[in-house]
Amino acid sequence: MRRQGIEPSEMKWAPPARSEVDAVIEVVEGRADATFGLAMLASQYRLGFVPIVDECYDILVARRAWFEPAWQALLGFCRTAEFRDHARQLSGYNIENQFQVRYNCNG
Repeated sequence: MRRQGIEPSEMKWAPPARSEVDAVIEVVEGRADATFGLAMLASQYRLGFVPIVDECYDILVARRAWFEPAWQALLGFCRTAEFRDHARQLSGYNIENQFQVRYNCNG
């Protein structure tokens, strides 16, 4: 903050929030000046957003489960135009490399 010319004493500080939505509401209602959170929530609440880090999430799937009908149905849905269109409407999400196998363990 100091690198940006903001002194911590100038900020409104709130107790830790239980969820990202709770944190955003603290800002919306003026009890806090800023919070860490998702671009999607900032957009929904019409707040400014400054990206600090990109996060990637991986899903671990047992090899035998990969071919189960339920998992294949989820994969199929996530590859539809409907899913892609919905993801585009949510700020901050990139599904370009979804379900890319990163590690294939023989154990």
